[in-house]
Parts: sequence; structure tokens; C-alpha cells
Amino acid sequence: MQQTEEETARLAAVDSYGLFGADRSELLDGLARIAASAFDVPMASVTLVHEEQQWFTGSIGLAEPGTSRAVSFSARLLGDPRPLVVPDTRDDPSTRFLPHVTQTPPIRFYAGVPLIDADGHVLGSVAVFDREPRLVGPARMELLANVSTQASAHLQALRTSRLLIARTAELHRRGEKTDDMLTTVSHELRTPTAAMLGYLEMLAEQPGAAAHRAALARIERAGQDLIKMLETVLAS
Repeated sequence: MQQTEEETARLAAVDSYGLFGADRSELLDGLARIAASAFDVPMASVTLVHEEQQWFTGSIGLAEPGTSRAVSFSARLLGDPRPLVVPDTRDDPSTRFLPHVTQTPPIRFYAGVPLIDADGHVLGSVAVFDREPRLVGPARMELLANVSTQASAHLQALRTSRLLIARTAELHRRGEKTDDMLTTVSHELRTPTAAMLGYLEMLAEQPGAAAHRAALARIERAGQDLIKMLETVLAS
């Protein structure tokens, strides 16, 4: 099937984070745990969707590192990037024949929101799953959207930090140090990092957040570590 320009750009965006096929992120695992706890379900994921595969770059309760895109719940969000709730997967004609629904034990409930980067590309999803059918209210879906926004900010900060390191190394190899360029990259990194820490405050105010103090603290440390790395690079 021929790719559209939009899908080609989306796949390039997924690749730009360097996380597809990599080890899971401890921070994104933490966000998955927060989502699972908020919904009181055993499984959750932060998922990147590529051309033929989806990859759980953060997850809890899922034994597989990823699955085929063809059997993915998350792939449905690529063409229609709105929150998706399937109260009972066996009652939904688009999911009832998926392997994870027909297997034993089955996935009977799915709720997901798109994982969208700063350029508007739908990278994948943040989702929760259960073995039993269930209903979910708007407050929990809003929390899931907040988790997705936090995950997106973290991904952007990671990508920008990688770019900063690469650009700085190139300047040192060339024996140059362009203050204007470093100032620009500094801004590019500080913006998503500040967003990540800001969304962290929003998550901390959600009901039940106290139970996830350790996970939230790890996220805050990750943001602070990025800022320290930036200051070290700019001072070198």
C-alpha cells in the first residue's frame, strides 16, 4: 500500500525519537503505572506505532514488547486521533476478532488517547486495558489525556537533548562554538522540559496521585537531570 505524505512524515517523526525497538523507558513505565492505577486495571502502555509494528516504550502488565500494527488497538487512533473507549471488545465489530480479544485470557476493555508530538504527528497512544468489560467516565479520560501530554513532553525533551549533544559534539570537532546556535538549542530543550514539569504538577493534583509519589518523583528528577545536562553542555 502506497504511503501518503502525511504517513511518511509521521513515520519519520516516530523514528526521530530513537525509541522504537529500544528498551522501555523507566519514566514512561511510571506513567503507565499511574494510568493503570487511575483506572484500576492491570495493564497500560505508552505505545509508538510504526509502519508494521507497534512498540510499548512504556508499559505495565504486558508481557510482549510490542505487537503487529495489524492487530493493534492503537492503530485506530492514527486516522481518527480522538479518545477511544471500547467498553467490551467482544461487542465491538472492529475488535472482536483481534487475537488479544479471542485469546484466553482476553482483553475485554480498552481506553486510549492519541500520543501527539509538538508538530501534530500522532506517534501512537497512551492506553489502558482490562480482562473484564467496564465503563469509564470523562474524569478518568481527562487524566489519561494528561498522562499522554506528559509522555509527549518527555519524548520531546529526550529528542531535543539528543540533538543538543550531537550539535555540540559537532561544533567541538570543528573547533567552533556558536553562541547563537547554542542559545537557540537551549531554548528548544528548556521549553519541552518546562512543559514536562508543568504537566507533572497537573498530574500531582489528580485524585489518588499521592499513591504514585515515587513515580512522580522520578519524572521530576528526569526533568531536572535534563536541565543539569543542558547547563553542563553550555558551560563546556
